[in-house]
Amino acid sequence: MKWVSHVVSGVGAVLAVSYFIFHEPLYTSLILASTAGVLGSLLPDIHHPPMKRNAFLHSLIGAVLTPIPFVMVFCFAYYTIYDKMVPIEQVYLIYKMIVLAYLLHLFGDSLSAGGIYLCYPFKRKKTALAHIAYDDPYLNYSFIAVSVLLILVTLAIGSKELLELPFK
Repeated sequence: MKWVSHVVSGVGAVLAVSYFIFHEPLYTSLILASTAGVLGSLLPDIHHPPMKRNAFLHSLIGAVLTPIPFVMVFCFAYYTIYDKMVPIEQVYLIYKMIVLAYLLHLFGDSLSAGGIYLCYPFKRKKTALAHIAYDDPYLNYSFIAVSVLLILVTLAIGSKELLELPFK
């Protein structure tokens, strides 16, 4: 899939899951979606030459381990700015949202002909659920359409909550 499809689907999934499943306020869900959703959906492709996938970054172990340094940097930056620690529940939520977007990226890549290294480093075999070209417009537009619909439904349901916020 193209990077735009990865980003939009990561943002949509993180927004919906953080709002509907973890019951975070909509403004928190929007912040998570715009940071963790974008970061998690782009992390698997941070270090590979064109048309060649990095085996570690496109594996389940990569999905679990790669976000950890980014969450640690966030915690350090938060401590540096606010002079207090991030609550552990928030750290874990940020980590889970990055992993969610990361796994959605892997799912999208597993639909392409290139596949992913699901069990790397234990097995070096690629797994492809379907053999669709990565730039297939139907695949990319369907991911974007479902994700935009998810974003719009979440915003429509949560908009009342935003209108009730006391702005000073």
